[in-house]
Amino acid sequence: MTIENRIDGSLNEGDADEILARRITFDDDGFTLELEDGRRQTFPYRVSPRLTLATMAERRSGALIMAGYGIEWEVLDEHLSVPGLLAGKTSNESWTSVQKWLAGREAVPA
Repeated sequence: MTIENRIDGSLNEGDADEILARRITFDDDGFTLELEDGRRQTFPYRVSPRLTLATMAERRSGALIMAGYGIEWEVLDEHLSVPGLLAGKTSNESWTSVQKWLAGREAVPA
């Protein structure tokens, strides 16, 4: 199942009034979402182990997907939902999974 299918399923099950993002920007400390209702919310990179360990170029590669419902960092294979972040949820990836991902990164020549 692709991330788009999982997000699509969440959209169908979720609240139709959920606030979505219309823009994302990045700085050295985190990323900021500009929301549909005009608010701006900043999140530190530590919401995800992969973002914490990523280079700045990799962090800045994030893009909104699914009409602002999610954020995808394709190069990191990381996906976060905007409603989840706004609800205070962070990545629930296990340390074992992060270690496996890191080992895969180290095996790829630069």
